[in-house]
Amino acid sequence: MADPQFTDVNVTFHFAAPDGETWGFTAESFAARLVAQWPGTRHEECDSLPGWGRQLRFGVPDDGLMFDGSFDPQRQSLYLRYLPVVTTAVFVQWLQQVIPPGGRIRFSSDDALELGIERDFWIPEAGTQEQIVQTLTDHLAEVEAEE
Repeated sequence: MADPQFTDVNVTFHFAAPDGETWGFTAESFAARLVAQWPGTRHEECDSLPGWGRQLRFGVPDDGLMFDGSFDPQRQSLYLRYLPVVTTAVFVQWLQQVIPPGGRIRFSSDDALELGIERDFWIPEAGTQEQIVQTLTDHLAEVEAEE
């Protein structure tokens, strides 16, 4: 069972395709998938950091919750800003359904990166929402243990 100490905290998580692999999304195709799942999605392409190209910023309403994040088509990566773990798990479970079969999702968090923890963590393939919540809270517990 996920530790409630971590399920209720808001965290910024980063997700990406494995190094050297792609999920095959363009900004437009990722936006189309978001809108197909969550019709109220707002999105726009915008400039990113110098040398990073353009990215897709999005906000997804889901039963009163809001997923807020960015997708970088060049790096096949995204981040979700300051969300509870359970809300993040809903989005990640959807992401698992839209990436190519056999695709994997690596992740980290702002907390880990701020501590210099740069290794990849992995979402379980075809994970249930409960398994994803457990994986994310395990990550946060491991990061806290490093502090």
